[in-house]
Amino acid sequence: MRRTAFLACLCAAFAAPALANGGTVRFSGRIAEAPCAASTPSPGEVVLSQCPMAAEGSRLSIEPLGRVTGAQLIDLSAGTHAGDLPVAAAMVTADRSSFSSRYRIQPSEGGPDTGTYLVSIDYL
Repeated sequence: MRRTAFLACLCAAFAAPALANGGTVRFSGRIAEAPCAASTPSPGEVVLSQCPMAAEGSRLSIEPLGRVTGAQLIDLSAGTHAGDLPVAAAMVTADRSSFSSRYRIQPSEGGPDTGTYLVSIDYL
């Protein structure tokens, strides 16, 4: 009985340092959040909602498809317009976990009022 107790204590003494050996934990890859939800509530309007705060500063761009001439995006909160805009946090949620922003599509001068466009967001 004494011998069993002694062996148990001896094993515990050598096992404890082996468990607490220290070291470095490494991982590679990217921790990703859900992307913005995009919608078109009315013709010529693009709304990005539920965007993670990390998406602020991403690039929003527009490209005409088919026989449509160029167009610009107008940031309705800042009033800026271009074919390529930074995503801005216009309406931030109370807990500051996400934001929404609104943009309007403005066709080029002399272009049709309606058309087909590809609006894309590039998460940097």
